[in-house]
Amino acid sequence: MPHIELRPDQKLLKPNFDGYKLSLESIPTHSMAFSSSNRPHRIDSQQEAKTKSLVHWHTLELQQAEKHIWTLCASRTLSSNGYPRYCVLDSYATAVLVASDQPFHFVYDSERPIAVPEQKLKQARKAGPLCWERFPFRWTQTVDEVNVTFDKEPYVHYRVINEPSSGTTEPSLKVYANDAIVIDETRLFARIDHDCTTWAMDRKLLDITMRKQQAGVLWPFIFPGGPVETVPEGDDSGSPTIADLPPAPNLNAPLEPCDFASGIDTYYTLERLSVVSHSVTHTILLGNEPPLFEVTLRAGLPATFAVRHDVDACLWQLQPVPYGADDCRVQHEGTLHAFGYIQASKRQQKYLGCAPSLSE
Repeated sequence: MPHIELRPDQKLLKPNFDGYKLSLESIPTHSMAFSSSNRPHRIDSQQEAKTKSLVHWHTLELQQAEKHIWTLCASRTLSSNGYPRYCVLDSYATAVLVASDQPFHFVYDSERPIAVPEQKLKQARKAGPLCWERFPFRWTQTVDEVNVTFDKEPYVHYRVINEPSSGTTEPSLKVYANDAIVIDETRLFARIDHDCTTWAMDRKLLDITMRKQQAGVLWPFIFPGGPVETVPEGDDSGSPTIADLPPAPNLNAPLEPCDFASGIDTYYTLERLSVVSHSVTHTILLGNEPPLFEVTLRAGLPATFAVRHDVDACLWQLQPVPYGADDCRVQHEGTLHAFGYIQASKRQQKYLGCAPSLSE
């Protein structure tokens, strides 16, 4: 599964941004008074509610243009334990892109039956234990590396191969125990740097150190269905310390509130789910903050989403791809300079947004 890294266009960034000009012109606002009958429901913040988010995707077809009669021709539903922070369809409505801190998955499709992953896992377990259960290992991570350790078992031959697979030129890491593939790079949560990946083996242990291609991102799992991360002794939280975090972009400037993420324990991704396979085809790593807002910059294209980059906010546009191509491309369209300072100064903010021209 390809992982897409958001790399801002340096031409759209201004390291020496002077600031915004203050305007005293009035801005029109829209408001609506709530009565006792249409007042929104309030949720007790002290009571933790276990909820699920459902995204319903309906396809309508115009049957009679003269009478404006529309007919429902397809219906789909996605479910997650998280909240969708950004949700759009691609150019040809062949996939849906959802940003959240929890994965979304299809639970209903009127055109194609859903293959339940739990049933596949049960069938796999009936056939026998998984590879990592037959040849167990433990793994830990820092903000830069993932460390995997195998306790070698007798009569088991361990091999590590970091070579291009058939039909490709890029290296692919695979860890074998006898003839079984225990770790396959194509199933890892994110990409690794092959040049900096090392391993060492003795009579008792096999240690593998995989360098993360995108440093500073904590992996919630090593691969789907794999073992849980081993928490080092004396560390109950498993979170990185201040010494482990990346340094500030400008060491000459003091840290300010806008330099810190809202919470390092929450991790957001933008996933593309195909309507054909009902599976995730591409993953975009967003970091510890969700998309700030969305705005339509180009007619006919999905809305762009804004994410923090240092103290700026970068707007990313989903690009059209040829019909039938199972691909995903995003492009850096614009930058709201020093938006982090504006965001940090508005402690009672309710809404975020900008004009399509990025002028306000």
